[in-house]
Amino acid sequence: MKVGDRIILLPASDPAGYFTGDIALTSNEVMQLARGGMISFQSVPTATNPEHFPGSVMLVPEEGVTVITDMDDTIKITDILNHKDKVANTFLRPFKAVPGMPALYRSWMEALGPRIHFHVVSAGPWQFNEPLRRFTEEARFPAFTWDMRSVDIGDVSVLLKEMNPDPNDLYEFKLQKIRAFMARFPKRHVVLVGDSGEKDPDVYAKILSEFPNRVDAVFIRNVSREDQKDRYEKLFRSKEAVAKLRVFLDPKELPPLTPPPFAQSANPSIGPGKSVRNLFPPSASSVSRSAASSIGAASTGSAISR
Repeated sequence: MKVGDRIILLPASDPAGYFTGDIALTSNEVMQLARGGMISFQSVPTATNPEHFPGSVMLVPEEGVTVITDMDDTIKITDILNHKDKVANTFLRPFKAVPGMPALYRSWMEALGPRIHFHVVSAGPWQFNEPLRRFTEEARFPAFTWDMRSVDIGDVSVLLKEMNPDPNDLYEFKLQKIRAFMARFPKRHVVLVGDSGEKDPDVYAKILSEFPNRVDAVFIRNVSREDQKDRYEKLFRSKEAVAKLRVFLDPKELPPLTPPPFAQSANPSIGPGKSVRNLFPPSASSVSRSAASSIGAASTGSAISR
């Protein structure tokens, strides 16, 4: 991999063609390479693969708020609960945004600026990342960083299993990815946004129980339009957890985010008559650059690959 003038040797890819690795950059390198909060890189041709591929990473401040969002039926219409429509919306029909979600995320971005970061944690295969990224750009969502599953679609048995994945496997994947994010950015707070179709409430309730002081809100889109009061009472047991949960049908039901008066608290506030305690805490307004900043690593001033 080439970053600036440096060539870095990275681990071999897994059977699905993906790999992970950490690249440490100095503060001077970050300052020289960063353009608009992004650092570009490219693969280096080898004897067995003459092609080279460009990529970029997003610089994420040490402190701030990250909106960790699901994809299917949270911001993109998939209709997971209807198998026929799920297949059609995934493979046949053009991707469509959940009405109101692009505007909601843009309003949060406009209110908080560089203090807010949007991160997708989806149990979908990485093979869908490129079309999903194009979809989010065309729908005018803010830029995302991504966590998706590495799936070897060249293995027929794996491909068949993917048609009806085990919900518990998807639960564990999301849980581990969000835990890893929380460890990678120990000073950032998060807002968890998902839907009721599968395991998002279960995952988010668990994360809230493990990081009660860093999860500021849990927003669940009710895709079944059913009253699932018993489900949420079992998952969100404490008064503190219940205070942070909001189940919604229309994104307009969620509290608007507005920056505070300059002379008062650094905490952004939400609209009149609505409250979610500790929503969007004080955060750094600029990228923190340490001497050990990295690409895709858990250090101060980290950068996460798009």
